[in-house]
Order: sequence, then C-alpha cells, then structure tokens
Amino acid sequence: MLIDTDLERDYLNGGEGDDSIHSYGAGVMTGGDGADTFVYTDVGDEPIEITDFDPTVDTMAIQFHENDVRDISVHPVSEDVYEIRLGDQLAAHVKSTVPFDASSVVVQTHT
Repeated sequence: MLIDTDLERDYLNGGEGDDSIHSYGAGVMTGGDGADTFVYTDVGDEPIEITDFDPTVDTMAIQFHENDVRDISVHPVSEDVYEIRLGDQLAAHVKSTVPFDASSVVVQTHT
C-alpha cells in the first residue's frame, strides 16, 4: 500500500500486482498492472491525476468528511481523458482507455 500524506504533488506508482494507492493531496497515481484501488481523501484545490484507471478491474474511491459530501460527475475531455468534478470543483484528471461514469467512483465518508 502506498500512502501520500504531505499535500505536495507526489508520484505514487504501484507497479505490478494489485495495489492500493492512497493520496491525501494533489499528486499523480499510477497503478500499473493488476486490479488496483485508488483512494483520494480530502479533496483540495489541485486535482489529482490517475494515469491508468480501468473500471473493469480497478476501483476508485473519493473520501469526504461527513459534512462535505458533494455530487460527483464524470466528463470526457479528450480521447481517453476524463475529469471528475465534485459539484463545481475539479477533483481529478483520469486517463482510461475504457469509458466510465460516476457509477465507477465509490463515495466514502469519514470523521
């Protein structure tokens, strides 16, 4: 499991196998081969980037504080690139060769 907690832009690379990658701030997340789990907690001002999301095998979760849950929407912006918005806020740029929508993003709350 890779965990980023310093709120600076970091590069989290899972490599081969099934990885669980957690980001607590802006950064670039790459799962690599395998069924990966991408978790983004406490969405900030800068969007994260996920470089290789495959909704047929990978999982993506966005975690909010209980009182900060917002509507999630997914929009294609170019070939194989999607943006995830939380209300009006841009939360993530996601590269995926497989189309996906908001139903592929798990919303979780924490205290």
